[in-house]
Amino acid sequence: MFLKRGLYDEAAEEFHKALKSRKHLSSALTNLGHLFLQTGQTAKALNHLKLALESAPQDPVIMRRLGLAHMLDNQPAKAFILFKNSLEITPDDPFTLLELAALYGNRGMETKKQEVMNRFFAVFAESPLNLKRFIDGMRFRSDLERADHRHQQHLLRFLSAACQERSREYAAMAEDCLRLP
Repeated sequence: MFLKRGLYDEAAEEFHKALKSRKHLSSALTNLGHLFLQTGQTAKALNHLKLALESAPQDPVIMRRLGLAHMLDNQPAKAFILFKNSLEITPDDPFTLLELAALYGNRGMETKKQEVMNRFFAVFAESPLNLKRFIDGMRFRSDLERADHRHQQHLLRFLSAACQERSREYAAMAEDCLRLP
């Protein structure tokens, strides 16, 4: 609750209380890791997210967040592995698909990027309205999160370009992506 309101100190205190009662509570470790990512403390985020993954090794959300931490720490090879492992568990997770596609794009691997973006758009094929909701959610998160703000904006620009390439149907959504907070 504190985290969603941007009350980072209060959130950290609550997560630390939870960890005192159970040393390897994966949700508290994950949330602390996410909090550290948002406040630009990548080393602490990596440490907490690694512990969380040890505690819950099949959790795709922890894998995705740890992959993001590795990406922000300039360790793309580790991020690739975590994103791919996460997608083995939840193959239609749009967040992980978008992160992986952006990572391929950043590495100049256009064919792989396009393959992953095709999977991403397939998730929303039955309802483009759900893609609009996804974009709105990303824009909202981009406005809330601190250190992650630039990364979220990068993903929105990346998604905007992909929407523009896709078809006329997605052109309005591409404009939504570019209306950055």
